[in-house]
Amino acid sequence: ATAALQIAAAVVRQHPQDKVLVVASDIARYGLNTSGEPTQGCGAVAFIVSSHPRLLQLEETSGLYTRHIMDFWRPNGQDEACVNGRYSTIAYLEALEKTWQDFLSKGGAPFEELAFTCFHTPFPRMAEKAFARHVTLAGKTRPSHPPLLTAALHYGRQLGNCYTAALYIYFLSLLEQSSQDFSGKRLGFFSYGSGCAAEFFAGLVPTGYQASLFCQEHEEVLKQRLPLTAPEYEDFYKRAHQPAFVPEPCYTTGPLCFLGIKNKKRCYISTSAV
Repeated sequence: ATAALQIAAAVVRQHPQDKVLVVASDIARYGLNTSGEPTQGCGAVAFIVSSHPRLLQLEETSGLYTRHIMDFWRPNGQDEACVNGRYSTIAYLEALEKTWQDFLSKGGAPFEELAFTCFHTPFPRMAEKAFARHVTLAGKTRPSHPPLLTAALHYGRQLGNCYTAALYIYFLSLLEQSSQDFSGKRLGFFSYGSGCAAEFFAGLVPTGYQASLFCQEHEEVLKQRLPLTAPEYEDFYKRAHQPAFVPEPCYTTGPLCFLGIKNKKRCYISTSAV
């Protein structure tokens, strides 16, 4: 998603009349009774990149870091991802330090000029660790319970891991759940992808951004979700990737229902037709 954002920004800088739609969507699925299972989740974010931004005016300076590591992978022919959680946490924090140093070396805004930093959030504790590490890198003393961190994690705590969408859900949660006015203030962004590639960048929040938020609508969508008991979840999980699997309509409240897998293709149908 961050790569798509930067490509879109490059297009708009060359062609200011153009607009680019970026969609980040993912499903985090791990095996039953594995260490990654509690962090499972899914989510999507869509945003438009244009020369007249309403939520964030992206700045050009970007700190980069990449390294070949096996902290997360999905073997060929396997539905569930594999992860070395402890190693991944170490790699994530190392990437934060490296991208931040690269960002500063290229003339990026110092820590004092950032109102807050948004982090890729595979699970809330990772963002908390990143917040603490970033403050430490800047030589500052961190507050024990920062209210902005609580606001930024609000949606992520309900959705779980959203992979490519996680950073931008964190950003949206910060704007919608915090009572602070970010108009004219600069935010930092740390994007991380296991394997690994990472980027640190920043942007200014335009005045009047509140008019482009959908706080009530997002809360309503979250309220429409259906809770499953542990046995229901495990039954759904075990059957979901069987070739002849057809889910029950009660498992969705959205406009589309996953109909099953046919000829190795995922099929969907309108819920109104079920």
